[in-house]
Amino acid sequence: MTFISEHIKKIVIVSLMSSLVFLGTFLTRVEISFFSGHMMIHLGNMFCLVAAVLFGPKCGALAGAIGMGLFDIISGRFIIYFPFMFVLKYTMGYVCGYIKIKNFKNLERNKLNILAIFSSLIINIIGSPLISFVIKIVFYKLNFYIALINIISSVVGVIINSALSGFLALILLRF
Repeated sequence: MTFISEHIKKIVIVSLMSSLVFLGTFLTRVEISFFSGHMMIHLGNMFCLVAAVLFGPKCGALAGAIGMGLFDIISGRFIIYFPFMFVLKYTMGYVCGYIKIKNFKNLERNKLNILAIFSSLIINIIGSPLISFVIKIVFYKLNFYIALINIISSVVGVIINSALSGFLALILLRF
């Protein structure tokens, strides 16, 4: 009986956090045209990071992957990004939660949260523009140089998005 109730509790937490990631991405997104591309700023990553820190690596990974994946599918415009972003957001949430539970350096809670969030956002800052670049060359058949220019808007957007999400996640986790 205890196993079933714990199992159901985990499913409910992942479902709740996934829905917060989706809503944080869908309802708070701001899209800005920049050079020949666009950037999207949203708060979905913040909920992924909060889930990972509060509930562990599996919850953070699944919440980020399911919530962002659902956004990619429902939006229609980003459906081609779905499998790649699913893996990226899963990795981002898992790394954040894993660093938090392992506490490699025996850090105090706030420093550990900063380390976990910063580490996972580095994965996002590197992975997201790289995925965008490959998709634009392979699937959209864009010229290499045009795709390279598009990377600039992607990098700027991901850095702004990551900084905002990381900062807000740390504020939420502090209380």
